[in-house]
Amino acid sequence: MQTCRRYPVLLKEYKHRFLWWKWSTKGYKVKIINFNPHARVLYNQYVRIGE
Repeated sequence: MQTCRRYPVLLKEYKHRFLWWKWSTKGYKVKIINFNPHARVLYNQYVRIGE
């Protein structure tokens, strides 16, 4: 039996940046790492945060 191990990686994208300060989240970039070469994973690459 083969298992499909997936690990999601979320990268936060900020709306505003100034020097080293970051504030107000614009959205998240999603990347899924799949260790099964025979499996195909479909997913949204970007999640936008709305007001």
